[in-house]
Amino acid sequence: MNEAALVRRLRLVWAFASGSSLAKISGFSTEWFRLSCGVTPIKTNNPRQRTKQMKTRHPPPAPPRFSAQCGAAILLLATSLFLSGCSTIDKLRAPALAGDPSTSSVVVVQCESTWQGALAIKTPQRVVSGAILSIVGPQQVKHVDGSGVAGLIIFSDVAPGEYNLARIETTREVYNQGTWHETYNIPGESVTNYIFSVKAGEPKYLGVVTVEETQKLKRRVDFGLKPGKQAEIAAWEKFISLYPGSSWANAVQKRISELKQ
Repeated sequence: MNEAALVRRLRLVWAFASGSSLAKISGFSTEWFRLSCGVTPIKTNNPRQRTKQMKTRHPPPAPPRFSAQCGAAILLLATSLFLSGCSTIDKLRAPALAGDPSTSSVVVVQCESTWQGALAIKTPQRVVSGAILSIVGPQQVKHVDGSGVAGLIIFSDVAPGEYNLARIETTREVYNQGTWHETYNIPGESVTNYIFSVKAGEPKYLGVVTVEETQKLKRRVDFGLKPGKQAEIAAWEKFISLYPGSSWANAVQKRISELKQ
């Protein structure tokens, strides 16, 4: 390239960079300048694509920030939905009530059970059923079965008399081994701690029965009974939520009112 051509090109570069019309005055267009400098223009007949090429690219918008109040509201809603779902499931699992309050009673036993193996980890167990016995004659024993739901064992259509809690059945989930069932019979030496009387038309609450099983060197099962006013109120309120329109609703509500006085 000779000296004259070099000066001419430098003038074109300066004109293009400064935005003046020198390039046009000199008889050269910016299109010729791009071609001469090795810049190939992108040609397209698509107006949308041309518009897209002219748009300035911006970084993506930052994600919205949630306040602590928003997070707390979401957590509260999730907890409410979870508890509502659990309540619905308990209603579906609740056993049907039998008998007439004028001739029988309903008995409720609250149960808390855990299982512990070689490791110091207690696994909660779900109560599924129970049994109460009544000696009605020298060689006659009356047996009443109950079903478990929401931590309660419910015995309905229980005839008036004296009974004792005899058996509790539970289940627990074992990793990779499915559901395990356990049956716990009240030891003979402890039967007197679980004796109670029922009357027709009166709902009966035994208490909170605890069953703790440990299996280390050998199997051991510890039973306990925890009576208490607040626990009984909570048990009967749970009963009302499970059977809101049952024939026992009025009698149970009366019992709750007596306990709260």
